[in-house]
Formats: sequence, structure tokens, C-alpha cells
Amino acid sequence: MLSELFRHLYNLEAILDQALHGEAILEESVGLHWSRYAREVLEIPDQARIKYLHLCPNGRPVWAWAYPNTYLTAFTKWLWGEYFPKHFPTYHYHREHYLARHRSLSAQRRKKTLL
Repeated sequence: MLSELFRHLYNLEAILDQALHGEAILEESVGLHWSRYAREVLEIPDQARIKYLHLCPNGRPVWAWAYPNTYLTAFTKWLWGEYFPKHFPTYHYHREHYLARHRSLSAQRRKKTLL
């Protein structure tokens, strides 16, 4: 599902007419929401998925679930019908505020070291 997610993120960036921040870790947000949806709505049994160690773009390892390819169509429908319209705006809002705070703190630290 992860490669499928990245393929769709490319389309999302085109729709938004802006690139996602290079440090965005969207796969964690998508993974948490998809896992809940897969369990509660699609009733995918735990035996149908496999846990593996995923390396995020920032180098941080996280445990993630791998789902059979038979769920790709359901994932795509959920991604565009549920996640992007309902959950992505919240993720994007909080991510932008986090980055703004981080940039501000970094600027303050640089300023202190120069003084």
C-alpha cells in the first residue's frame, strides 16, 4: 500500500498546486487511519496483514502493517474518498504549524549563537 500511497501523493500535489514539505511523514498518518478503517469498516482480520519495520524518509524506523494487494482498490477509494477530504486537511494544518514553530526556534538559536 505504501508505494500506492506515494503514487497518489504525486496526484495530490498536482491538485493542491504545491509540493508537500520534504520532511512530511504522511505515511504515518495515513497508516494509522487506514489501519483503523481496515479493521473496523472492512473487517480485515489481523491474520491477513503482516507487520514489518518501515523506514521513514527522515530515517526513523516505525512498525507498519502490510496488506495483501487484494485491498488496493479499497485503499484507493478510501484514500480519495475518506482520508484526503476528511483527515489530510488536519494533518496538513498541524504539520505546517509544527514546521513554523521549528523554524522559529531554529532562528532564535542561530541568533543567540551569533550574539
